[in-house]
Amino acid sequence: YPVRIEFFDDEVESIKQFDYDTQMTTNKLSEIKITPFKEVEDSEHSSIHDFIDPDWVYFVDKPQIDAAYKKLVGDIAEYFERKDEAYQKIMFNFDDIKVNKYNYLNKLNYSTDDVDLNAKEIPNYKGNFDLFKDDVDKLLLANKKIYFCTKDKELKDKIIAVFPANIKIVPIEINKGFIVSNIAVFTSRDLDGAVDNKIRFKNSYHFGKKIKSSDQLEKGDYVVHVTYGICQYVGMINLTKNGISKDYIQLDFAGNDKIYVPVEKINNLYKYGDADGTPPKLNKLNSTTWAKTKAAIKKKINDISEKLIKLYKERSNVLSEAFKDVPEEDIFASEFVYQLTKDQVKAISDINEDLRSKKPMDRLLCGDVGFGKTEVAFRAIFKTVYNSHQVMYLCPTTILSHQQYISALERFKNYPVEIALVNRFTTTKEYKKIIEGLESGKIDIVFGTHRLLNDEIKFKKLGLLVIDEEQRFGVTHKEKIKEVKT
Repeated sequence: YPVRIEFFDDEVESIKQFDYDTQMTTNKLSEIKITPFKEVEDSEHSSIHDFIDPDWVYFVDKPQIDAAYKKLVGDIAEYFERKDEAYQKIMFNFDDIKVNKYNYLNKLNYSTDDVDLNAKEIPNYKGNFDLFKDDVDKLLLANKKIYFCTKDKELKDKIIAVFPANIKIVPIEINKGFIVSNIAVFTSRDLDGAVDNKIRFKNSYHFGKKIKSSDQLEKGDYVVHVTYGICQYVGMINLTKNGISKDYIQLDFAGNDKIYVPVEKINNLYKYGDADGTPPKLNKLNSTTWAKTKAAIKKKINDISEKLIKLYKERSNVLSEAFKDVPEEDIFASEFVYQLTKDQVKAISDINEDLRSKKPMDRLLCGDVGFGKTEVAFRAIFKTVYNSHQVMYLCPTTILSHQQYISALERFKNYPVEIALVNRFTTTKEYKKIIEGLESGKIDIVFGTHRLLNDEIKFKKLGLLVIDEEQRFGVTHKEKIKEVKT
């Protein structure tokens, strides 16, 4: 089993083994030994070089491999700050791989006597079903085997109705269809014009999702019935009642209790969501446990609502300094090397409105890894600094604080902005200098971990606090953050 290690800065909070497919925790560990890997040519180590067939090597997109290899070697060199000959043996050079034949597959379109990799792309039909039907009919006439990949029940029924017995339905989703040899594979995305090239990252924060159809359930799934509580989905069962045959969903509860829910009442069920994937404790029928749980949560929600209403009422009476637009912002924006997404444009616009207002900003910015939240934050930071205020950028880990600090140095390099970093690697001498710089106003932006919440740190004119991954901070730190915000 793979192992998940959860950190808070440099402190290990938990070590858990988990099932790769279900993401459920299988075992909690007190310690784990992680040994280093070295790609060094000696009797004790082996490398990919030892496992390559000497006759053939296929390079798929060789320029990209070279670029990635060069960057990796550069990163290692920078990390170890070593560029001597002994260091060079940490990585093999591609030229060291001596083989008889090379093939460069810059596109998946290559054939020899031994192997046929000729493949054709499926066009995007953008909702034109008639055009799709014409192409499929031609392929069937050419005796191609046709497969259609989809989990959509309505689309599946439509395909079966239009092409009876001629197309095999495969209940999976793939990104794009293709034709290779005598096989043609289509996917629902080829029909509707949707493109999904994004890398998906698993999120450790799960929420119960309302179930709309039985296709969303698999045997063994944990679900929540709004009336009876946490249970397990067993499957569909056909029962006859008063002479009428109907499909029911079987749900198992604790103590061998079970209920049968009519399919039309499936909207009473939610997928069970949990942060670490640990199997939940099932509720028992005819027990008050679930009712008490709901009542307690309802009370908690009411308490939170009251606090929020009070907080927003108090906040509406507070005024802060309104920031002005500065010409340099346009130049700073033009130096961003990527095209902004619609969401980034909206977020930047909303935050600018907040900063121009006399009401203090308290905004949550959400987005997956790699979706450009940092650039949105940097635009707000730029405006703040050019309105003669300082910025504190708070991170939960040393690594993240260092990454964001390096990104800021690069992004603000053309401007007279003083940037500092405070984490566990900051020496006492550096720390003292930073404290003085923040108090005097010499330092404009400071990145760091919870060390920034130390009482010793005082700002001349703090105008913006950016908190990266606020949920990772503990109760004590959150209380301190509240003080800083005030």
